Amino acid sequence: AELWKKLRPLLARVLVLAAVSVAVIFALREWIVLILFAKPYAAAADYLPIQLAGDFFRAGGWCLGLVLIARQAMKTFVIAETLSQIFFAVLAIAGMSFLDFRAPMIAYACENALYFFGLLAALRFLPWKSR
Repeated sequence: AELWKKLRPLLARVLVLAAVSVAVIFALREWIVLILFAKPYAAAADYLPIQLAGDFFRAGGWCLGLVLIARQAMKTFVIAETLSQIFFAVLAIAGMSFLDFRAPMIAYACENALYFFGLLAALRFLPWKSR
């Protein structure tokens, strides 16, 4: 109960900051792509929203991952990181045949959403050693 009392406001701030950042990047996506790349890559702006959804969940996931590290649950953190990267690779490769260039972005968004909710469940339901 004490963990959630401290974590909830922190996680809320991280997610609000991530949402604001995602909204700003989304609103300026055409300009950002043109500034960072060149005009031939302008179509990449269409794929950015999927990427931004993954970035939103990644920010929350890292917040939760740092809590796992602070709680000395490195094993859980490393397993979650490893499994999420394997899930991303499998989904990206499997999706290339029918999703084309969108597959890695969709895989990234799905991987990070799964990572976030998985770590949330781990923090909620795993037993913790008392210090």
